[in-house]
Amino acid sequence: MAATVNIMLGLLIHKMPSAMSLGISLSKNFKNSEEEKIRGMRMILIFSFATPVGIMIGMLIQNSN
Repeated sequence: MAATVNIMLGLLIHKMPSAMSLGISLSKNFKNSEEEKIRGMRMILIFSFATPVGIMIGMLIQNSN
């Protein structure tokens, strides 16, 4: 249980600055057209799903031989 808490804290501490960095970068680089805004939103969606998908893959790998 303690290892799980440590991993979750590590994810939270890492994810916050990287999300802020991504948001700042996207707001500077993708603001000219509607197509660029949609592209930026796709990047945000991919980023937001990366952690849950990674956790699921890790759980599957952990239970396999």
